[in-house]
Amino acid sequence: MKKTPKNILGYVIILLAVLIVIGTLITIPNTLEAKTTGAMVGRLVGMVILFLVAFVLFRVGRKLVRVKKTEIEV
Repeated sequence: MKKTPKNILGYVIILLAVLIVIGTLITIPNTLEAKTTGAMVGRLVGMVILFLVAFVLFRVGRKLVRVKKTEIEV
């Protein structure tokens, strides 16, 4: 079984982070229509946690995508 290159894995992680952010943004109208204030606050806290998870995934993906430049000897 071949190893997956790190940069492809990084792109997949970045894509996952973007999908989390898009999904969270889509649910904003449902969050604002919560019946009670407590439910609204709970959903907003959940959204903030999802944004933090997406941010961390994005950073990890960016580090995996970066390839160290090697010097070309002449």
